[in-house]
Amino acid sequence: MLVGVFDAHVHIIDPRFPLVPNNGFVPDPFTIADYRARTAGLAIDGGTVVSGSFQETDSSYLVAALAELGAGWVGVAQLDPDATDADIVALDRAGVRALRFNLKRGAQDIARLTSQALRSHDDRFEAMVNKLELVGPDPRRMETGYFQSAGVMNLLRAF
Repeated sequence: MLVGVFDAHVHIIDPRFPLVPNNGFVPDPFTIADYRARTAGLAIDGGTVVSGSFQETDSSYLVAALAELGAGWVGVAQLDPDATDADIVALDRAGVRALRFNLKRGAQDIARLTSQALRSHDDRFEAMVNKLELVGPDPRRMETGYFQSAGVMNLLRAF
């Protein structure tokens, strides 16, 4: 019998929330009910819900998913370029613990992206954010790492 399984990377595709085609691709729905049915019997008691590029920066689905999944679950969001400090705090309180910056799809200005990464890692936001995931033009070069503020620029320069 499995005990204490943590699913490290789950995409929830909930049709109640907006989806944006990514190079013409829109995934089929995969709701929390679908996930629970598919993983029944695996003793999963926590995990990470990761925002996909087809969800862009709309975190409403993520906040709803984390609330429904409950304790033991955390989120990885794609931060809106215009996110305020209050938005970051709200994501933190909802359980978001990492940010994902996709440099290939929905790419943003590197300076603005760096500013977002540094702001979200600010000491004011207790648990938020200690992980940064960068997806660049070459899919073989995805960088993921825990970072200190001083190291963000070096990580971004790699792209």
